[in-house]
Amino acid sequence: MLFACSSDEVIRIGTPHNSEGTTWVKFSNEITDSEVIHKVRTIVENSQGIDKPILIEVKADVFFQLNNPSKGISEIDRYIWFQEDGSAILYNEAVGYSTLTKEQTLELKSILGL
Repeated sequence: MLFACSSDEVIRIGTPHNSEGTTWVKFSNEITDSEVIHKVRTIVENSQGIDKPILIEVKADVFFQLNNPSKGISEIDRYIWFQEDGSAILYNEAVGYSTLTKEQTLELKSILGL
């Protein structure tokens, strides 16, 4: 599946927090480069769906979302848990869980500045 990148698109990156049952994200960085946004889409598209992991921390390591402000929508959003083997687990409520290889994870970390 191919996605076009609009010049209005922005990836927001932040740290998830959980307090008294409420989850929120403190955003700390934004990316607007359309080439980079395309790479992130490709990585997410190529993640492999998995069942919910048995052992997963309540709080994810990082959260990112791809927004299109001109359309008023968030196109992609994922919580990310980095694993000891170098891979990562992604989660979105509508899509469920998926996993990235070590190589995909390294590329995503580099893009997101982690």
